[in-house]
Amino acid sequence: PVLQTVPRESRLLTFLEVVELRMVKAFRDLGVALPLIREVSERLSRDAKTFFPFASEQVLVAGRRFIVKSADGVMDAATGQRAADFAADFALRLEFGGEGLAKRWWLDDTRQVVADPEINFGAPYVNGTRIRTDVLAAAVEAEGGIEAAAFAYEVAPGLVEAACRYEAGTFSLR
Repeated sequence: PVLQTVPRESRLLTFLEVVELRMVKAFRDLGVALPLIREVSERLSRDAKTFFPFASEQVLVAGRRFIVKSADGVMDAATGQRAADFAADFALRLEFGGEGLAKRWWLDDTRQVVADPEINFGAPYVNGTRIRTDVLAAAVEAEGGIEAAAFAYEVAPGLVEAACRYEAGTFSLR
């Protein structure tokens, strides 16, 4: 399987599993074939000794190729050949912890909406406030507009707008 799950009793997805799924979607959106994603996932899991290779700081993608940063340099994960150029768009959306695994995901281009498993149980919130995006979006309707919701929650109207865009699905996950 593409997604490697940690053995446990709960059927809920962990934060790292959600990051993995979003990465797989992004790879598919770039036209990367699912069999290649599966093959690379298994190889990277073995090499990096992690259940979460696509939530790892070392995994990048360039066009339709998987690129991995390692002690040997930048390598094409499918062929094992050295690669000279790569795109780090995915890695720019993630903040990594001490173990090199994703700990925070910036969900919009402006870095106003973020998911962090240690804040609000991983529910998306607006950066700098810890106020969940669904709460701010509901406040817009309850308070009668963006300005009123911003006033009620003592945040900038731009943050309320970012929360509403996220909740409406008009954002990019790249």
